[in-house]
Amino acid sequence: MAKRRSNSSERRDGRRTRQTIRETRKRCLSVSVPPLSTPVKSESMAGMTSGKRAGSGGANFIDHEINVCAGEDVAYEIISLACEGRREIRVISAEGTILDATLIDAGNSLLIPGHFRILSFFGGSKPIKIKGAKNVVKSRYKVSLEAADGGVIRRIVGLPFTALSPVKVR
Repeated sequence: MAKRRSNSSERRDGRRTRQTIRETRKRCLSVSVPPLSTPVKSESMAGMTSGKRAGSGGANFIDHEINVCAGEDVAYEIISLACEGRREIRVISAEGTILDATLIDAGNSLLIPGHFRILSFFGGSKPIKIKGAKNVVKSRYKVSLEAADGGVIRRIVGLPFTALSPVKVR
């Protein structure tokens, strides 16, 4: 019986930990979503009967802004949003500063120490289905960072990619 009690207390502690993480994420990670609008049918689509219509790409596009607090992992927050929403996410820009950037160059992960300003940040995350696996996301983001000396670094983003100041991702 002692084992059951310790397991249940561990479960309760695990739940508390998960709840604390959720509360922290609610405070630090905010997503603003404008009201949904219905796509307008144009006259060129009036006679079409198939499910795919010409010019309907992006009709279900929802504009988001993700605010990531200082100290949080920017890339991880974007990827976790893709896991939760089961939607493909495209990032077109970000602004803020990064501390000790982890970047990927020729398949190797590089930790570059210092403070960097984000010049450009783009890419995407897409949930994929793999038999027997849950919440698998394929992601690739590219970034251009400006170092304190004015030099510019362009690479693929690795984990962790920690925000030094609040970062806005669009």
